Amino acid sequence: MKIVLIRHGATAGNIKKRYIGITDEDLCASGIESIHNNIKAGYYQEVQAVYVSPMKRCRQTAKLIYPEYKQHIVPDFRECDFGIFEGKNYKELSGNEQYQRWIDSNATIPFPQGEDVADFKKRSVKGWYDMIKQCRLLNYSDIACVIHGGTIMSVMSEIYGGGYYDYHCGNGDGYICDVALDGSINNYTELLRCEITDAKSEKVLYESGVIKPGTYIEKLSPTMDLDNTARDITVKVYAYKDGSWYSAGTTIMNMKLQ
Repeated sequence: MKIVLIRHGATAGNIKKRYIGITDEDLCASGIESIHNNIKAGYYQEVQAVYVSPMKRCRQTAKLIYPEYKQHIVPDFRECDFGIFEGKNYKELSGNEQYQRWIDSNATIPFPQGEDVADFKKRSVKGWYDMIKQCRLLNYSDIACVIHGGTIMSVMSEIYGGGYYDYHCGNGDGYICDVALDGSINNYTELLRCEITDAKSEKVLYESGVIKPGTYIEKLSPTMDLDNTARDITVKVYAYKDGSWYSAGTTIMNMKLQ
């Protein structure tokens, strides 16, 4: 199975770096715009089925990306309950003894009046295996999960391995996973984009959606009207990691692009 894990688009709370867990926020205007830009760039994969958290920010994101698909709701995919930290950011919590204790624990103790992180991980994994079971019954092999950052980090770290925060991703981003029928994750790919620029002016001429490392780039979309003038080009590949895109390689081609 191929399962694409997509973190929901940004909300007002996300933009302000607040802990948004059980608060059922809508997407904000910039969050919607960013998702639309990703769609235009061919960022998201074609799938057979869409699974979502019951929270509005996930359902609204799924509706933007996959408007024609029925949304299969997985209650256990909802975000963690951040307790008394809910709706606040680190600046507002600065000086709070309970917050400092939680930070000093490397974020491993339960959120005060909220959810135990260990229980949250178990819940997320249960939701994953419940979804896998249904996908097998319905013969789905290409699936999108539009869920939360915490849910993605839980699933990836508990099932594939590695640290919880190793799998942090930005709003609208995520991972493409190769998944066995028993729900184990065989491997995953970082999201990559390709960009072709004019070597002289550095204007972007073409860009791709997400591509897999080592695969042929089948489609590059023009970003501007081109006049078929021959020109030297620069091919750049970007990888997504730790919340931002970074250069994974640049090649200046001797060929001409028309």
